[in-house]
Amino acid sequence: MRLPLVLLAVGAVVGGVLGVSATTGLIPRFLTPVVGRVKEAVSGPSEVVLALTSVVIAAVGIGLAAYVYASGRFDWQAMRLRWAGAKRMLQRGFYVNDVYNGVLVAPGQAAAAFLAYVFDARVIDGAVNGLGTLTRRAAAGGRRVQTGLVRTYALAFLAGAVGILWYLAVRF
Repeated sequence: MRLPLVLLAVGAVVGGVLGVSATTGLIPRFLTPVVGRVKEAVSGPSEVVLALTSVVIAAVGIGLAAYVYASGRFDWQAMRLRWAGAKRMLQRGFYVNDVYNGVLVAPGQAAAAFLAYVFDARVIDGAVNGLGTLTRRAAAGGRRVQTGLVRTYALAFLAGAVGILWYLAVRF
């Protein structure tokens, strides 16, 4: 754990020296001939105030850690036990992922399972299978009509002509 913190600290120092910000430092000065001078943001505190605030907060944190761990005035192992609940809450990310899982993920998975295994199997597949059954029955009826004999087709033609004449007679 110490190596990542050291690498982050080195990166912060290098970024501070190079001036990785929008208005000050070596990088903005280097890019000024190409992109022009960047104006400082109008709203909010200036970069100097923000930088000083972060340095003060870091110094207070370092001082507090030195007071707790290095001074010997605190039993830091007992403190670990006393603050175990807070540590667990912080490690669990204030239980945001648990709430997110309970409110969104689990119901979404349940809805997806319902749609996949119930709705799809009964409604979608039922409609497709019903259409297939209807087509199969229509084809079975068509096989009985289509015998290949000319007299059967002539009889169907005669029935159609009589049906059309009957429709015209009833209509007028």
